[in-house]
Amino acid sequence: MDPALTPYINHRRSNSLWETNFHTFVLKLTVHKWFGGFIITTIFLNTITLSLLVSLPPSDPLIPFVEMSDLVFLGIYVVEFLLKMYARPRSYFLNGFNCFDFFIVVVSLVEVLIDHIGSSNVGTFKILRTIRTLRVLRSTSIIGALQWIRDHHRGIVG
Repeated sequence: MDPALTPYINHRRSNSLWETNFHTFVLKLTVHKWFGGFIITTIFLNTITLSLLVSLPPSDPLIPFVEMSDLVFLGIYVVEFLLKMYARPRSYFLNGFNCFDFFIVVVSLVEVLIDHIGSSNVGTFKILRTIRTLRVLRSTSIIGALQWIRDHHRGIVG
C-alpha cells in the first residue's frame, strides 16, 4: 500500500471489508497514471468532436454521431467526478483542477438539460458548449507540468 494514500483510506469508517477494498480500489484507480492518461485522451478527443460540431453544417450526416459522442464524453466526465468524489470526498474541492472540472461538468449537464427540454432560448445557451473546450487547458497545463518534472529530473540525475 502506498503510504501517501493511507490517510484517504483510513478516514472512512467501513462496515464491511468489501467497502474498504472497493474504496481502496477506487482510490488507487483515480491516482493511477493510466486513468489520468485516459482522461487526457478523452479531453483531446472531446475537443476535436466539439470543433467538428461547431464547424459542420447542420445538415451534415456526421452531426448525430458527433452529438452522441459528445454525450458519451460527458458520461465519462461524470463518472470521473463520481469516482474522485468517492475516493477523496474531503479533499476533492481543495484541488483547483477538480473545481474547474466540476464547473465544466455542471455547465455541460445544464446544457444537455436545456437541449432536452427544448427551451426557446437554447441558442443563448450554446455558448456553454464553448466553455467545455476550456477543459483542454487542463490537459495543456498537466503536460507542461510533466515536461517541467522531466526536465528537472534530468538536471538532478544527469
